[in-house]
Amino acid sequence: SKGSKGSKGGDDDDNSGDDDDGYSSKVSKGSKGGDDDDDDGPCSKGSKGSKGGDDDDDDGPGSKGAKGSKGGDDDDSGDDEDDDGGDDDDGGPLTIATHESTHEPMEEAVPAEEVPLDDKEVVEMEFLGITGPVHDLPVPDDDDEWHYQDVGDVELPSPSFNDTTSDAVLDEAFDDSVETRPAGFQTFEGIPNVPLGGAPPDTVGDVGPSHYVQMVNRRYAIYSKSGAVLERPRPIDSLFPPGSVCSRGGGDPIVLYDQFVDRWLLTQFTTGCKDSRSTTCHNCIAVSQTGNPRGMYYTYAVPAQPDPNGIQGSVLPDYPKYSVWSNCYVLTTRDFGGDLSAMGYSGVSIYVFEKQPLINGRLAKCDRWTLSQSTYGPLIGDDLHMLSADIDGSRRPPPGSAIPIISTQDDNFGAPFDGINVWNLFVNWKSSPATRLVLPVQLRVAPFNSNVCGLFCRSEVPLPGGQRVDSLARVLYRLAYHNFGSYESMVVVRDVQRAGPGSPIGVRWFEIRRVGTKYFVHQQGTYSPNDGVYRWMGSIAQDRVGNIVMGYSAANATTFPGIRYAGRLATDPLGVITFGGTLVTGTGTQSSNNPPSSDLAAQRWGDYSSMNIDPTDDCRFFYTNQYYSKSPTGVVRRGVQWQTKVSSFVIPSCLQRRALRNVIKEADAYIEDDVPVGSDGGLRGRTLEIDQF
Repeated sequence: SKGSKGSKGGDDDDNSGDDDDGYSSKVSKGSKGGDDDDDDGPCSKGSKGSKGGDDDDDDGPGSKGAKGSKGGDDDDSGDDEDDDGGDDDDGGPLTIATHESTHEPMEEAVPAEEVPLDDKEVVEMEFLGITGPVHDLPVPDDDDEWHYQDVGDVELPSPSFNDTTSDAVLDEAFDDSVETRPAGFQTFEGIPNVPLGGAPPDTVGDVGPSHYVQMVNRRYAIYSKSGAVLERPRPIDSLFPPGSVCSRGGGDPIVLYDQFVDRWLLTQFTTGCKDSRSTTCHNCIAVSQTGNPRGMYYTYAVPAQPDPNGIQGSVLPDYPKYSVWSNCYVLTTRDFGGDLSAMGYSGVSIYVFEKQPLINGRLAKCDRWTLSQSTYGPLIGDDLHMLSADIDGSRRPPPGSAIPIISTQDDNFGAPFDGINVWNLFVNWKSSPATRLVLPVQLRVAPFNSNVCGLFCRSEVPLPGGQRVDSLARVLYRLAYHNFGSYESMVVVRDVQRAGPGSPIGVRWFEIRRVGTKYFVHQQGTYSPNDGVYRWMGSIAQDRVGNIVMGYSAANATTFPGIRYAGRLATDPLGVITFGGTLVTGTGTQSSNNPPSSDLAAQRWGDYSSMNIDPTDDCRFFYTNQYYSKSPTGVVRRGVQWQTKVSSFVIPSCLQRRALRNVIKEADAYIEDDVPVGSDGGLRGRTLEIDQF
């Protein structure tokens, strides 16, 4: 079926703007659940999903709204999509003509057959209550219990390596080994692991107008953007009511700042289902009542799907990754059920949450797709991982446009070719059905090899002292999205080998663009200088003019693990890294008191890092990752006593072009509409030239 024609115009009060053009692509037949006359109904026990901000507390007490929200977007917090996707605070990014005039794809787009998505259901959420403010929540003792989460040491059959030659898009020209200080560089210490001793940290963060919030496994802390500690590290569990299903969490945190409604989301998951047939695992969500992350939070529990094999209480919703879209939040999880050691059920779940109820303490509509590996194979990622587009900047996506959700596939894991799968998620809360999911296209990319030693192998990266750690053979957080007006752009990274078996790991990065409904790989590259250093666990983003920066871990058997970055200007030749350096030089290493191959904790690294963009200027990059250093007494730290660092910086061209734009806008305000182009006051006539510079 092609789907119903939604309401016209995009000015509906549910913030979607997803009118009939949002369903122009063919979608799957008769998705299960929720296709009733009440628009899928509320997710559960709460009041029926009230229409976009009908109550008087939609913005939360005392909320002024984030910069970039349109003035007057009071009862729906700025999510009204009939603003045609315009840049709310400064008229949008300057158009860069280089490499963009034809929008021709770099790689062939392979049409995918329509996939019948009958694996959809409505999920019943649970509202847990209100907690906070943060400064009243407990601070842990130093000996507080620590544990790490893992899905088990599942080995895949020995791979057949197809890619034995050098990477066709290998980029090794720029040296990132020198410790450099980019423009506007600031750095501060994040949450440490000392003396807890667990791994991996799952380091993540996000930035808002006045705060930076960092999370690691089972801890979160709140800082000023310059690094002042505003709220010291506390258990994530403390964000949820005592005794609730989320008061004993398992980590895997994600933090999001939503610039469209000025809210924070802090999340984790639970893992009790691994040990009991009667226990359901949950995804746990805490949503700030205002734009101040130090205040009060609405809290929710979202159950994972039941274990199809009936062995566990539910699947384990591993590696949860959230993203911000205009009218919803999207969550993807890697699901494991049954006997993990025997590779029981495995697949991916995609959840979509209605935004307005969630940010106002009400039960939200929520749909979930459960996509099994046995049915969808490499379409959900040979690494069983999918990422949903996460919006940067103040410009919303075009009204009615689909939410891109991607996975990558590697022919070394049995896929027919190396590529990117792009799923389209359509969301219109006033339509019936409210959500639709379809796979429209597969994009071929330059061949790569990510199957270093098996999907759950833990020994890809050598460290000083003999320890080896995992790199994770999957697409890595985030899928960073920007709307540049004439096109939409997404950037993402994953770890690959620079050549055949035994060669170091490098960072393969992609820029995927969408023009209208057409996707294509605009550029790609594998950054891996020929110096024997492994570069892995990356994250990537781009600023408002299209400058791209990625951060990552770097180490080998003689180089202590540190934090580096590399990037390119929007005007650089395609696929080329032109600047970078070392943000943090490591002086310690991860190790084990046991044989390196037998200590699972000492083999874990990551499992992710986070590159984000400051929403106030859409220029400043914030990056957080783990590293090791000497102790204050000069002793080399070993074991799993990791530390974390938060660094921020800008690319000067972003601020320069923004300042130029502001000068033009201010001068232009004094020019009459009938002033001839080229006259003494003709700044209006020269704006286009500057935009294309």
